[in-house]
Formats: sequence, structure tokens, C-alpha cells
Amino acid sequence: MSRIYDSFLKVSSAVFEHRLAIMLAVCVGILVFAPQYLSRLALGPAYQGVPFLYLDNELNYLARIQDIVRGDWLGDDSVFYEYSDESILPPIGEYFYAIPSLLLRGSPVTIVIASKFLFPAALFLLIYAVMIQLTGSPRAFKAKITAIAVALLSTLGYGLIDLRSAIATFSGQLHATDLNIWTRPVNPIIGALLFFAFLVALWRLHAGRGMWARIWAGIVLGLSITYFFSWALSLTFLIVVTISYALRKQAKRIVDHIIVFGISVLVQLPFWINAVMHFGNGDDSLARRNGLLLLHAPMMNKVLLVGTLFFVCVTLYQYVREKKLGDWWWFSVSLLAACWVVFNQQILTGRTVWPDHFVQFSIPVVIIVTYVILYRYILPRSVALWIIPVALAIAGSLTAGIFSASSYRYSMDDYRKQQNDAPFIRWANESTAEQCVILAYEKGYYLSYLIPAFTHCKVYSSYDAYSGVPRERIIHNMLVLLRLRQIQPANVKSFLESNVSREINTYLFEDWIQIFETEVTPQSRAKIEMVADAYAEFYTEDFATAIRKYKLDYIVSEEPLAGVLVDELQLDEGRQYGRVIVYPLL
Repeated sequence: MSRIYDSFLKVSSAVFEHRLAIMLAVCVGILVFAPQYLSRLALGPAYQGVPFLYLDNELNYLARIQDIVRGDWLGDDSVFYEYSDESILPPIGEYFYAIPSLLLRGSPVTIVIASKFLFPAALFLLIYAVMIQLTGSPRAFKAKITAIAVALLSTLGYGLIDLRSAIATFSGQLHATDLNIWTRPVNPIIGALLFFAFLVALWRLHAGRGMWARIWAGIVLGLSITYFFSWALSLTFLIVVTISYALRKQAKRIVDHIIVFGISVLVQLPFWINAVMHFGNGDDSLARRNGLLLLHAPMMNKVLLVGTLFFVCVTLYQYVREKKLGDWWWFSVSLLAACWVVFNQQILTGRTVWPDHFVQFSIPVVIIVTYVILYRYILPRSVALWIIPVALAIAGSLTAGIFSASSYRYSMDDYRKQQNDAPFIRWANESTAEQCVILAYEKGYYLSYLIPAFTHCKVYSSYDAYSGVPRERIIHNMLVLLRLRQIQPANVKSFLESNVSREINTYLFEDWIQIFETEVTPQSRAKIEMVADAYAEFYTEDFATAIRKYKLDYIVSEEPLAGVLVDELQLDEGRQYGRVIVYPLL
């Protein structure tokens, strides 16, 4: 009982000691959550329950969370009915939403919306904790202010690192919805929480916290595999900081890190078994469709370069005067070195995974290391040179947070239209069988994302087919959609050439670089020829039979289907729900 009481006193003391940071964490949560509340308030009676989700892949992540809540604990990578057991990455990030949804009996949508307040606030506190430990003065007021500046700049002010974006924001030239990156569900926020929790655990282990710190660090490192970029940077940092201990002949800490690594491997063992099953045949095509790039070119990140030069220059000046480097310095230089390694290891290995995503972590790392140098080396010599960047970080970040919170208004016209999808969502959840399959015939992508995210149905065709979906099925879906558009075989080549990005690269990309190609290349031209030949043959088949090759229950469209299609496909009469027309198959 006394231990519980002592722990309570310690927690209470820590909360009181860092109450300003906790209050600002709440402010961060409120600011980044504000677009959800303000957009709904602005709609008034027009709000029909469709949430304000405007960051990339939010609906994709919501669909996976829905699958877990319905009992698929391995996390379904596929939105198709036929490939529901083809998950590659463990859905650990999705568990952070699905488990609270089950325990609290709240809908996954509600949990995702609530996380937009909770997780950024938690990230603020973790970054604050890393910074306050590196200052070496956790009770000093100036250390707390420095840590607050770092946490604010890394959360609310993340986008200010891009000077063009910052100028456009503050000058009023940016007329677009600019939501905070840390409000996107699952990734990168869960990866960031795990990464900074790992840094906190490793520093506590360094401070002699013993077995619990080892277990904490090992488990967090193991769970980080849910987001490759956080895991790769965490593991690289562990290796680099272990090398620094070897240089300083600190054997005990090396043993601690080996234990941490061993625990992480045990946590990740199911993933590695699954990875070998998917990738162990020597064919890297599936890995390339999931982000693997084969190249040897170096990567230069400007923010990392500037931060490193500042760190090196100030360190050299200080070392000449003092001839010593503290543990905090080795920790900081290991963070910078780890960032350089993950950006450039492909020079030797020839393999990397979409390195642009490492920026999500390298920017906060550079911010932390820069302000550690300001506090440790600059502050003792000039309060002014310390207070100016600290004040700018705090003021700029809070201002950026306010701008971001109000940017929802630029999407209000589209958001108002999305409320018309509420009747369709209700119909799908109330009037269809579990795991029904719907084919969305639309001009864009929205319905094919909305269906698995907000209903219990699967989709027949989707632009997201990264894992486990045979190429033959992807091509079949392409041919079905071409025929629904009533494109004649003689015109299909010109149509595909004019829409090569959407119709060829989005479906048949071999790596992520090809997704963003907008011009016809030799590779895409060969694919156009292949699809055109396949379409000529497909066009001669009975459409009703061909489309039923895979499970299909309904076709939905934003506009009425041509009568000839309704007859040819043997569809029942269309019924309108909001802006969506539903055609059941007879």
C-alpha cells in the first residue's frame, strides 16, 4: 500500500512541477481538434453525421480499424472480399483505436475523432519529456520553457520548417485546408508516439532505471514495427548510440541495449514469420508495391543538413574551450547520425523504403538537437541569443496552430456535399448483409474509400491494391470499369494515354515513383498495349457473367446508369439514397 501511495505522490509532484507543459498540451489538443468541432458547427442542421476527414488515407485507416472491431484481429490489408487474410504489416497502430472502441463500446469513428485531441497532446508531452531530460535541469524554469518551445514547434509548428509554406500561411496567401499532420489516424502519429516513448525509455535506462526501463524500451521498439519509418529510425538510433558507448568503453550500457534489442525481436517475431512467408521467395515485386525502392542515390535533407552544421559548428567552438562532451551530447549526436543513416543507407544496400517519410521524424529530431545546443551552450553566454529563438518558436507555433484550426473553412463546400452520403451509409449498414460487396462507379475515388470505412461492406474495385491482390484481379477490375464507361475497344488506347496517371499508374504501378508519373513512359506504354489487348477480348464476353466472376451484390453510382447497362448486367431498378444510386444485382 505504501508503494502505491509513494507512486501517487511522485506522479502528483511531477504533474505539479510540469503543470505549464500539461496545460499547453491540452491547448495543443484543442487547437488541432478544433476543425472537427468548427466544421460541424458551421454546417448546423445540415450536419448528417459524416465526419470531417480530409488528411491522406484517413478513410483507409478507418476501414482497417473497422475490420479489427468486427473481429479480424490480424488486420485486413485488403478492401476486397476475396483477399481478407493477406495482411503483411501487423495492425499495431490500428489497435490503439480498435481496443478503446471495444472497451468503451464507442464507434471506431468516434474514437478516431477523439484521438485527434488525445494523441497530439500526448506527443507534445513525450517530446517535452525528451527535451527536458536532455537539458539536465528538469526543474529549471528556463529548461521548461525551452522544452515547451521544442514541443510546440514539433507539433503545432511542424509546417513552419518549410519557409515557403510558413510565409504563405502568415501572409494570407494560403487558401487551402491545412490540417495538422499529427491528427491523421494511425500513421505517422502512432509511429511518432512510439519513437519518442522509445527515446524517453532509453534515456531512463541510461540514467540507471534498470530492468523496467529495459522492458519498456524493448516493447516500444518491438511495437514500432507497425510503422517502418519509426522502427527503422529507432533501431538505427539504438545501434548508433550503442557504438558511442563502445567508443567510451561502457560495457554495461551495451549489454542493456542488447537486452532491449532481444525483447524487441521477441515482440516482433510474428511479423518476421509473416514477412518471410510473403517476401521470402526472392521476388521483390510485392515489396516494391509497398514502398521499396531500388536505388543507390544519396538523399540530402536541407533541414537535417542545416541542423547538423549548426550542431557541429557550436560543438567545435565549445570543445576547444572545455575539452569535454557530456552524455547528452552523445545522445544528441547519435540522433543526428541515425537520421543521416536512414536517409542514405541505400548508397551501400541499394534498397530503401520511400525515404521522404523519414522527414516526419527528422524534423522534430533536428528541432530537439538545435534547442539542446541553445540551452546547453548558448544560454550560459547570452540570454538574448537563447530567448529570441525560444520566443519565436512559441509565438510562431501557436499562431500556426490557430491558422490551421481555421483552415477547415476552405473545404466547407465539399464537406457540405459529403453529408448527402449519410442516407447511403445508413442504408448499407441497415439493409445489407455482413461482408456484402459493392462496386462503386464514380468519377473520383471517394465512394470506394467511404464504403469500407463507414459500412460493413467490401468493395469490388479499389485504387488501393498493395498487398496480396493478384495482378489478374487488378486488371479484371480495370476492364470492368472501362466497360462501365462504355468505351469502345477502338478508343481504349487513346483513353488510357490521356488518363495514364489515373488509369494505368494508379493500378499497375511497380513502385511508388510510378504512381506520381503523369506522362506516358516506355513502361506505361507497354502496360497500355497489354490492357488494350485484354479489353478487346473482354469486350466480347457476356458482361453479366464476367462481372460476376467475383462476389458482387450491388453497383452504386453518382449518376443513373445507362439503360443498356442495366439490362446487360441484369440489375434491379436503381434506388437513390442521398447522392448515391444503388443497383442490386438480380
